[in-house]
Amino acid sequence: MSLVLIDFDGTLTSKDSLFKFLLFCKKKVFYIYIILFIPTYILYLLGVISNHTAKEKLFKIFFKNTKKEQFTTLCINFAKYQIPKILNQNMLKKLQKHIENKDDIVIVSASIEDYLIPFAKELSKKSDANRDINVLATKLEFKNSLFTGNFKTKNCYGKEKVNRILENYTLSEYKKIYAYGDSEGDKEMFLLASDKFKVTTKDIKKFN
Repeated sequence: MSLVLIDFDGTLTSKDSLFKFLLFCKKKVFYIYIILFIPTYILYLLGVISNHTAKEKLFKIFFKNTKKEQFTTLCINFAKYQIPKILNQNMLKKLQKHIENKDDIVIVSASIEDYLIPFAKELSKKSDANRDINVLATKLEFKNSLFTGNFKTKNCYGKEKVNRILENYTLSEYKKIYAYGDSEGDKEMFLLASDKFKVTTKDIKKFN
């Protein structure tokens, strides 16, 4: 059996999902909230704050004190109706082959698990191979059924992807480890793989 590690944004999708999700959830106030985020974004570009801190601040601006039930509904609807519109069809075909081969498949992403998990479940249902697609992603913190504005885990990016993979999988159990990604955030994950693939909307290229 093989282990298949797949980045989400720009790999399984043709476009980044984050801002599409924010716009989907907060269309009326989207641009106001983005303006509020600009000072934080500038600090991130200058290297003053980390990717994790900047992203956490973004979610705090958009969703702090949102009820978990309401947020879950938004995520399910986004996964069902919006994500299919931005899927990378070439990568989707590759994924289907791994499903047919009964490989262990994991989406490893900095995106939030709240919409990735329902998306993965929908994708699994469409397969005749009866294989679950697992998700390792960024988790949000809820207390008393309200979003605190904080992340429950580190942003699942770069080295954190490797940490999460090693926490959940014993790599020596697999004959092959495939990794698919498109950016610097996948560099460390590629180091775990026997077969590495750089993904674009046009092609999927294997490299050493």
